[in-house]
Amino acid sequence: MVGPAGDASHIGQWTMIRWNELGRYLSRAVKVAEVSSRQQLELNELEHSVVLVTLGRPIPVETMRALLRPLIAQSPLAIVLCGINARLAFDMLISELSDGIQRPHIMTRLLEDDEIEAAVEGLLQATWPSDERFDDWTDYAIVNLDGDLKRVEQIVERMCD
Repeated sequence: MVGPAGDASHIGQWTMIRWNELGRYLSRAVKVAEVSSRQQLELNELEHSVVLVTLGRPIPVETMRALLRPLIAQSPLAIVLCGINARLAFDMLISELSDGIQRPHIMTRLLEDDEIEAAVEGLLQATWPSDERFDDWTDYAIVNLDGDLKRVEQIVERMCD
């Protein structure tokens, strides 16, 4: 998304950034986006993605809502949360999904293990969309929020085909 002046658009205090495709797992692309407290991932074409959000630090409630609302609006196949205060973020995710708005089924999952390797393995090896959306599944998307991006990339590259 580009604003009228050609610079990145802003959603609250977040600025758009781009995805980095790292490889494939079971013939599906695996892409990663690093998001810090002043950035926002480019939310496009996530309706075919299983998404993992890794939380590297405590995130204020309004900041988490600023991430979750546009993510939900893209109707990804699944949203998985892990990391610091993941339980709080998951409760917020469920609350946002319970708003009464009609949308395609979004599978949800909470990984309470703070270890990033277990989370990435959980995403790739044990997370999938609902039956009615399974044929739409083309990729995995990992949103690394103020975490160790290098570590995430190493784990993904090791696990990719």
